[in-house]
Amino acid sequence: MPVRGRVRGHGRGVVIIGGREPAIAGNDLNGEFHREATDAPRAKSRVRLFSGSFRTSFEDESAARAAARDARSVGFAVEVEASVDGGWLTLSRRRQPFPQHDADRYAGRLRNIAASHGGTYERYDDETA
Repeated sequence: MPVRGRVRGHGRGVVIIGGREPAIAGNDLNGEFHREATDAPRAKSRVRLFSGSFRTSFEDESAARAAARDARSVGFAVEVEASVDGGWLTLSRRRQPFPQHDADRYAGRLRNIAASHGGTYERYDDETA
């Protein structure tokens, strides 16, 4: 079924209207937008979101606080606390839930931050309900 409307700009693009995948979409020479929709419904996918804390450990408080500052600068909310074994821990969380593939990326980033301050990345604790 053709769908028409006015748009600015030129070129091709994909627009999904009414849950149908367009077969072709673009602007003609008059700037008139057009697309042809297929009969196949748009595939629906669900992404599971995670929430939790990333743990890193340090021997001294100043290193833990420096790492916390660096983690905050890249979007983490961070708590620094004394460990029972005499060291220091940082617990870093993202402010919003995130997909699993981002957890691996965040762990890598915190692993690098911890290493740059003489610390160790320990683990991710999932707190997803």
